[in-house]
Amino acid sequence: PSDDALPEELSEEAKAVFAVLDKTPRLFDEIQIITSLPPQTVMTAVTELELEGLAVMHTGNRVSKP
Repeated sequence: PSDDALPEELSEEAKAVFAVLDKTPRLFDEIQIITSLPPQTVMTAVTELELEGLAVMHTGNRVSKP
């Protein structure tokens, strides 16, 4: 989905993380740097996105859009 098609109930942090994701897995650390969010906040946002089916965790601490 595009950014404006995301569920309204998603946190702003989850929306920020989703905005930097692509189909190609991105390193967790890279997401932190790009979003300027603390590690725990990024992990919470990724979990939120996973539960909504909007993100997938990969080996090596990488995340992508499904």
